Amino acid sequence: EAINSIKEMDASMRRAFGAAMRAADILLCSEPMAFCTFFEDLGPPVIAYVGNNPLFYLLPSDRDQVLASIRHMFAQPHNSLLCISPVLAVMLEHQLGGTQAAVDTPLGLHVGASLHGYRPDK
Repeated sequence: EAINSIKEMDASMRRAFGAAMRAADILLCSEPMAFCTFFEDLGPPVIAYVGNNPLFYLLPSDRDQVLASIRHMFAQPHNSLLCISPVLAVMLEHQLGGTQAAVDTPLGLHVGASLHGYRPDK
């Protein structure tokens, strides 16, 4: 089911948890990626570990706002975007206008192989 209004959810999260989020040393987010936008411009660094497209679950009217917010967030040097697969990282780089995402596969810990430091442009 689609999120009814990302703007309303963002305002509600900031009212309820804004002070705690601003006081945090670091903020972590994951799925759905649109919820990562609730951390935009709060101050602490943001690490997003994602496995889906940022537009999943959104209404068409919210898509441009979410993409602009994610572009802005991950253009900041203190924030990091980490994907579960190289395919998603390349897709996001294209969709977000050059924003690069690192990759670390979730099974890497279990099978002893990882793609630490992988970048789609290298």
